[in-house]
Amino acid sequence: MIRVCVFLGLLLGLLSNSRLAGSYVLEGLNVWATRALPALFPFMVLSGLIIRLELAERVSKAFKPLLGRLYHASLAACYVMLVGFLCGFPMGARTIAELYERGRLTKRDCKWLLAFCNNLSPAYVMGVLFPMLGIKRMLPYLLGFYGLPLIYGWILRIISLKHKKVEELDRPINIAPRDSSKPQSAMLFGTALRESIESATHAVIILGGYLAFFCLLNLFPHLILQKPQPILGLLLEVTTGLNAMEGRRPILCLCAATFGGLSCIAQTHAALSHTDLTDAMGEYVIHKIILTAISVAWYYALFRFSGF
Repeated sequence: MIRVCVFLGLLLGLLSNSRLAGSYVLEGLNVWATRALPALFPFMVLSGLIIRLELAERVSKAFKPLLGRLYHASLAACYVMLVGFLCGFPMGARTIAELYERGRLTKRDCKWLLAFCNNLSPAYVMGVLFPMLGIKRMLPYLLGFYGLPLIYGWILRIISLKHKKVEELDRPINIAPRDSSKPQSAMLFGTALRESIESATHAVIILGGYLAFFCLLNLFPHLILQKPQPILGLLLEVTTGLNAMEGRRPILCLCAATFGGLSCIAQTHAALSHTDLTDAMGEYVIHKIILTAISVAWYYALFRFSGF
């Protein structure tokens, strides 16, 4: 009965305020077309190629001596860390799901990686978020965005190793490329490229749908309180919420960007939906809340004591 009432309320709000609803949807689609699509699509295709051509081992080998030793991580896990931190959300979750489907990661490692490898990309943080908030001394804030999750992931790994042998967790996963002749390699590359483009196209279309839907939900606090609610907008969809905040309350904006908003959680679920990793969503949300709480203390200290 409650669900029916909620659905009817949403439907009535849409029908009675279609112009306002359309403006929110248009705002979400505009953010998708101008920021998310050009930023994520090339990385999705490239990552898909690397995985399908089984080149992840070569990419990860350069970082394995450092990351493998610190985190007791396999080559595949090192690759997820690189993609998750460099390419940004939702590539972390998407890469975890693809490698898990191909047997490159255990379910236990997937849950661990999800806890800290699904964040906003450095390109977005430095190119969009920091200028929006007027931040010029970026290093302390980059440490907050990426240093804190790395430390958090290391602590989680140390805790998980407490009662287990390192050798059992650090067993290498074979992701070496197949032996093939030149004609076969060309055929495999063409197939991998087509599949990567198809997969990335599907993913970015789904992403646009989520952005539009969660921007649309801003309609209802707007109608109830008779004015836009940018703070609630941050909780729903972080990019449009940041635009609405117009640089105000920088600590709140930074912490909201760390959390990612309900839209990011829904997109993470979508990235994992074709696997049985969806049962880890509860743990994922808890880890995001913990990291956000840690970030609150970090950013408050920067603003309060360092004058940043």
